[in-house]
Amino acid sequence: MAYVFFGLYTLVFYMFPFPNLFSLMADSGAAKFAAYVNGAILYIFLFFSYAQIYFLFDRGISARILVELLDAGGAMKREELRSRYNPQVLQDRRLTDMIYGGHIQEQNGEYKLSTKGSLLAKAFRWGKKILHFYPGG
Repeated sequence: MAYVFFGLYTLVFYMFPFPNLFSLMADSGAAKFAAYVNGAILYIFLFFSYAQIYFLFDRGISARILVELLDAGGAMKREELRSRYNPQVLQDRRLTDMIYGGHIQEQNGEYKLSTKGSLLAKAFRWGKKILHFYPGG
């Protein structure tokens, strides 16, 4: 989806004239390129913001529990919440999603990192180290 909209942004940008806000560059190819890059960077950051909101709603257990409580009239017993958020079911869904995404592979009941998953795991480990997250968090 991101690639489609980025392609659409590129098409629309070059089809329509734009006001030259880069006054130091006159009306040149460099000014048009600078405006394109400026818009592309803005687009990328907006897409990342959208992705963050999407994953908050899709993966955030706290957000899901709040919605469940709201739908139940504002209150629910702990046992009922536990039945809806069984750790095994949640873990199975995550593993299925990681297999579908090509991050891991299942072979004989064992999960193995793919090349893509290994690169992503290294990036996450680096981020956890930089942000000083506790082990497992």
